[in-house]
Order: sequence, then structure tokens, then C-alpha cells
Amino acid sequence: MTRTTNGSGPVSVQANTLDGTATAGLDYISVNTNLTWAAGDFTPKFVIVPIIDDNIGELDETFAIELVNANGEAQVDPNASSATVTIIDNDSSFSFDSGTYTVDETIGNASITVIRLGLTNTAASVEFFTQDGTATAANGDYSPDQ
Repeated sequence: MTRTTNGSGPVSVQANTLDGTATAGLDYISVNTNLTWAAGDFTPKFVIVPIIDDNIGELDETFAIELVNANGEAQVDPNASSATVTIIDNDSSFSFDSGTYTVDETIGNASITVIRLGLTNTAASVEFFTQDGTATAANGDYSPDQ
């Protein structure tokens, strides 16, 4: 943040983070800080927001920083009072697209969808296995691990 006027007194503004698709405490550490300039000070001030590397493959996420409560001879520019920050994910993970699937036994195969999230510019694989529920491999309800 930069002071842009020649005011004679000290000024300050509050900077706050706001959740978007990113969640404070899970993806980044929430910030609520005052930025202060002394009279004649035009030095840029920085808002430091710690990012949490969660080791979970997910889509890129965003949060916002807003400027509020200007004090002294300062005002918050309504056209530039917030900024969006995008956290680019560096992990990869796999998940099913659903927690349950239903298939008619006359179909012959159950098609289970696996989704890859996060980092996708490298090769990756996942192993799977089947486990009996009310349907059992021993009774011929399904063929395991094919």
C-alpha cells in the first residue's frame, strides 16, 4: 500500500483478509492489521499473508484483502479498496466423483469415476482395491480388483 497525497499529518488504514474459495486457517492465515504512515512518509507498506501448504490436491483458491477505516487525512479509494489473491495449488490428489454408485447387474460392469485434482503437469497413478459389502466376491456378485 502506498500513500499518494502530500498530507501534513500521519495517516493509517486497516487491511483485512476475507475468505473467497480459500478458507482462513486451512489455506491461509487471516490478517487484520493497521498500516501507518508518518507525516511526509511515502514509503510503501506491505500486508504479509502466510499461505498454508496443506499437501492436498485441489483447485486454485482465492481470498481477498480489503482496505477499510482510513484515519487522518486519508480516504480509501472505492475503486481500489480490495484485491484478490489466488493460491495456486502445488499438490495432486485423487477422489471419487461420488460416495455411492448404483449399477444394474445386467450391465456387466460398474464404471467408477476417479478425479485428479491440483497439480496435473506430471504423471501420476493411484492403486485401488475392492472390498466386500453386502455384495461379495465369493458369491460371484463381482470380480475383485480388475
